[in-house]
Amino acid sequence: MKFGICTDIEWVSEVKKAGFDYIELKAYDVALAGEEKFWEIQRELAMAGLPCEAVNFFYPPSLSVVGPQIDKQQISSYIGRALERCERLGVRMITVGSSKSRRIPDGFSEREAREQFSGQLYQIGERAKAFGAVVAIEPIRPSSTNFINTIAQAAEVCRMTGHPAVRVMADYYQMYGAGDNVEEIAHRRELICHLHTIELERKCYPVNLEDDGQIALFQAYGGERASIEGADFTDVDTAAAALKAMRHYEEQGAKVKNNKR
Repeated sequence: MKFGICTDIEWVSEVKKAGFDYIELKAYDVALAGEEKFWEIQRELAMAGLPCEAVNFFYPPSLSVVGPQIDKQQISSYIGRALERCERLGVRMITVGSSKSRRIPDGFSEREAREQFSGQLYQIGERAKAFGAVVAIEPIRPSSTNFINTIAQAAEVCRMTGHPAVRVMADYYQMYGAGDNVEEIAHRRELICHLHTIELERKCYPVNLEDDGQIALFQAYGGERASIEGADFTDVDTAAAALKAMRHYEEQGAKVKNNKR
């Protein structure tokens, strides 16, 4: 399994020093950057020797993507620009969370919102597939958005989209807020392609080697990549301790899984 951190480009050297395999940037920061700023992002990644294999926050908060008055041309244009930048960076995992962008306006049909969103996901998936990337729908807790809150709901939209490059991700913090548990991941393992994790109680980098919840999370997941998401980067030592813990969770989860066979 590869391990990454969701943070800003300014911390890329520190993420590399801590031993992580990749950095996970905000997609809209990459997409909306001017050409000079985007060149700087590429230069910082190259200088640090660390790839940006994953991005999150696909849509900017200012862009509404469901509702009666969405601008389809603007959305399509943004998708094209974002994915062109992702391709140039070598991104392989594109997380579509964006809680504010996908909030359903009062009085608008959830069925219509699903149709709009799944259509966009198909467009994203089609372009992503062309350069070897996968798209992950992120379920987000009800306190942050009113659309696609649970893994089961994300799986339903994934099936509705019907594109082989569109799948589902799991975020430990969002799961906790939506009432999901790790069994939801285990039941839909074929759909789950990415993982975000954090220490739940203090909302900080996970460093406790004896965290049974994290071990169960990694046991249920068993995928290709996992990122820390939801806390600010502070220092290399804390990040390195979190990497050690994540590797431990993966190892212990695998042992538990093997013992059950």
